[in-house]
Amino acid sequence: MSGRVAARDLRDMMVEQGVEFASAAQIGEWIGCSPAQVPHRLRGARQAQEMVCVTRGGWVPAVAGCIDPQAFMEPMMGHFGHRYYLAGLSAAARHGASHQALMVDHFATSSHLTSRTIRNMARIEMFHRPDVEAFPTVTQQAMSWTGHLQPITVSTAEVAVFDLFALHPFRGGDAKETVACELLDPGPRLPPALDAETLASVALLYPVPTRQRVGFLLQEMSQHVGRGFDLDPLEATLPASARTVEFEYDPDRSEPPVKHDDRWDVRQWYEMWPDV
Repeated sequence: MSGRVAARDLRDMMVEQGVEFASAAQIGEWIGCSPAQVPHRLRGARQAQEMVCVTRGGWVPAVAGCIDPQAFMEPMMGHFGHRYYLAGLSAAARHGASHQALMVDHFATSSHLTSRTIRNMARIEMFHRPDVEAFPTVTQQAMSWTGHLQPITVSTAEVAVFDLFALHPFRGGDAKETVACELLDPGPRLPPALDAETLASVALLYPVPTRQRVGFLLQEMSQHVGRGFDLDPLEATLPASARTVEFEYDPDRSEPPVKHDDRWDVRQWYEMWPDV
């Protein structure tokens, strides 16, 4: 874009041209001020919920008071030089496991970034993963509130399943079970969203206890939905003498476990209740 734009027209210009994120330096060039003056110059637009500061020195346009992190994350991370991918429950939803509405977007990133709530418009949870480039991803498209499609880097379905335990390991047990069911059984005459050999290859990026829990989860949910899934390749990644792990975090041990699965050497303490 060339030329100057009035601060009051900045949001409309960005929406029209599909610009989902801009730095204070870039905005300063557009509206004719220094980067340090940008917050003051955009005070009115900010109060009107037309422009939102989502990170230090970074701004996005809001439409009807709404912003979408999945639309601006790619340009924001590119600006700061960070690698990232959409992770966990958010990535699983992108692969078809979207039965449960999510109120937060999960991202794995190469940098130490703070999780945040942005003016009650969006919640972002960041997980530091210094070796983020080692994890397989795909590029998808996100429809922004501005009406434009934007690229977003998403973990593969196999990575998403492991990240349910590795990134936010003991939150939302029912959500994990529901996700597993939906990835194993996406619908009549549709193949599973997971590939057995790819799952085993991805497993080598994770600790053994995570592999045990994922194997046990997929085994139980495969039986629940009545769809067979070959877990032998994943089982082959386990050492001969894996230690027993608990499926749940800090279970109540006043009662005996529901099951001790010998194949995965996992103790299950509570019944599984997937929401499908």
